[in-house]
Amino acid sequence: MHTPSLLRTLSMILGLAALVGILVYQTGMFTRGRIKPGTTPLPASIQTPETTLTVTPQVLPLCYTGVGTITARTTADIAAQVTAKITAIKVHPGDRVKQDDILVVLDNRPFKSRMDQARQGLLAAEAMRSQADQAIKAARARFDQTRSRYKRMQEMFASRTISSQDLEVAQAEYLQAQAGLEQAKQGLEAAKAQRNRSRKMLEEAAINLGFTTIKAPMDGDVARRLADPGDLAVPGQPLLTIHAGEQLRIEAVIREGLMGRVALGQSVPVDIASLNQTATGIIEEIVPTADPRTRTFMVKAALPEMPGIYPGMFGRLRIPVGQRKALLVPRQAIKRVGQLETVLVREGDHWERIFVTTGPAMGDRIEILSGLNPGDVIGMGGIHD
Repeated sequence: MHTPSLLRTLSMILGLAALVGILVYQTGMFTRGRIKPGTTPLPASIQTPETTLTVTPQVLPLCYTGVGTITARTTADIAAQVTAKITAIKVHPGDRVKQDDILVVLDNRPFKSRMDQARQGLLAAEAMRSQADQAIKAARARFDQTRSRYKRMQEMFASRTISSQDLEVAQAEYLQAQAGLEQAKQGLEAAKAQRNRSRKMLEEAAINLGFTTIKAPMDGDVARRLADPGDLAVPGQPLLTIHAGEQLRIEAVIREGLMGRVALGQSVPVDIASLNQTATGIIEEIVPTADPRTRTFMVKAALPEMPGIYPGMFGRLRIPVGQRKALLVPRQAIKRVGQLETVLVREGDHWERIFVTTGPAMGDRIEILSGLNPGDVIGMGGIHD
């Protein structure tokens, strides 16, 4: 019977207890002894830093960043020039090759057979040429003989020694020998043409046979392997991709408003994020056509040799567009604890660790975006937390 009254009493007691707890928390009793956010004071007994540095603003170039991709300056897709079955592939992705190294071997048996046929055809053509030479010699001898006899018969007919019938017989033999000589000459020309065709067929068969061994066209690295032994190689279908040695460049897009700030031969900084390094690129090509969808241009800059950089990696090309002031500190001045970054700063007669926000690295220095002011003195070395 007293249950509702009891519940009301308990509710009032719990509400009063919660109110007291909130008031006590706001007085700071639960956080007494904690360090305020933003700074971490060091014990007075700790020694002073070995090196100090006064932070001063520095003038840096204000750059527009164009994102791009590292590519090989020369890329070769290796494809077969004849249709044949692949019998062996001598390389794998990542292999370094030299010019004329054997890359792929194709089945050459059909091409050897065609070359043997072409060689036999050339031998037959040479025999035909020899026969044509003999035929023309015989035809010329008969022509010379009948021509001499015809001339004598003409002289004898003029002196009325022979009849006109004898002269006509000599003339007919002469004309027949003349036609035979012309026919022999035509046969010789045909034999020469057949011999030339057979030689060309033999040369073509030899070239096609050579195409069954695919060699590297240049020094470079094998980037991709697109076929395996047993596959059918078809002209125009890539089997391998080779990148030319260490010749790399970045291809980046920039907005059309910056076209007046880039020029061929210009040196520009290139950031390779994965390596945490910055290289100096030389602009070697500016594509003079904008993408109508993005209103951007393609700029290509040659890169120096750098260990660990490969085609396909991400990069940023920076184009100076002005100047700005920034605070830079040495890398060793920044201490990282998890995701937090602090710098040791002198506050009066003691040192404190100040939380900072860092920006991009520039060589052995890092830009400070927030947390430090010009004139602050920072310390490095000699202090151990």
